[in-house]
Amino acid sequence: MAFHVCIVDDEPWAAVDAQHSVDWGRFGFKFTRHYSSPAEALNEIPRMRYSLILVDIRMPGMDGLELIRRLKEKQVDAHFAILSGYSDFEYARTAIRLGVQNYFVKPLEPEEIHQHLYQLSRELLTDQPQSPAIDPQFSEILEYIDLHASEKLRLEDVADSLGYNKNYICHLFQKHIGKTYVQYLTQRRLENARRLLTDTALPIAEIALRCGFSDNTYFNRVFKRATNRTPAEYRRGARKA
Repeated sequence: MAFHVCIVDDEPWAAVDAQHSVDWGRFGFKFTRHYSSPAEALNEIPRMRYSLILVDIRMPGMDGLELIRRLKEKQVDAHFAILSGYSDFEYARTAIRLGVQNYFVKPLEPEEIHQHLYQLSRELLTDQPQSPAIDPQFSEILEYIDLHASEKLRLEDVADSLGYNKNYICHLFQKHIGKTYVQYLTQRRLENARRLLTDTALPIAEIALRCGFSDNTYFNRVFKRATNRTPAEYRRGARKA
């Protein structure tokens, strides 16, 4: 069973970033829907069953805090988190009074939101004790990949280092997150690349190498396929946010 997630944000790039920069499946979540306006969200969300709703603060017509108030009035039983391009204490304080679980500044920092998802998944699984926990062997595999993602890391290398059959590892990936080993590794590398593009002034070619991409052209192609932006465009957008 997946815990469904939606985002309410009038900026399409923010929804793309949320969908592709965060490893939702790793913690049992599934990114389900993007609502581009508060009115659309207010009309449709009460009929859905979301576990987590990400809401931008500044939107035309209705701000995110007002949207959360109205959704709560409609008895929407979900966890809320605020998204904003601004680190504004007053917004954060109001959000806390509304019972908002967390406050994230755009563009999203994957490690930060992953910590929130880990805690939230534990709460949700406690409410549903029949749900299976994440396989400890699979957790060990994910931790190893995360630690060595910047290296030349073949499936065979992971299997040999941890003492598992490579076909068994493939089975665990499909069972737990519905992805192949290569898809997960690429996603982790792209997360690291997004962080370096946002937080450093390193040349893009060097970022590619540091994140495990030996070919800069391939890195640019994979990055654009995942985000609909080139690394240079992503960096410019992050600096404007």
